[in-house]
Amino acid sequence: MYAVNVTNGDVRWKLPAGRDVLAIIDDVVYVLDAEKKLHLVNEITGKVDVVVPLAGFDFYARNTTTPAIYTATRSGHIFCLRPIKAGRLTAEMLTK
Repeated sequence: MYAVNVTNGDVRWKLPAGRDVLAIIDDVVYVLDAEKKLHLVNEITGKVDVVVPLAGFDFYARNTTTPAIYTATRSGHIFCLRPIKAGRLTAEMLTK
């Protein structure tokens, strides 16, 4: 996976294990790898700050506009993962 500077086309950083961008929240890119590990990557520098397992889900939504990660299981359970500082979801948030 490559992150490209949109103003000049230069490669900002690369993450060879990266497969899917699940979210971009507060300048952190949440990248899923083939082993279902989530890499929290600084959007500008490419430094990986944290890697956490994200197994147990069957589907992962690719999302760069909403500050959350959406996942689901084959049995029909849907999950919304957000930073703690984002607070709890409200019914109004889900209708937008």
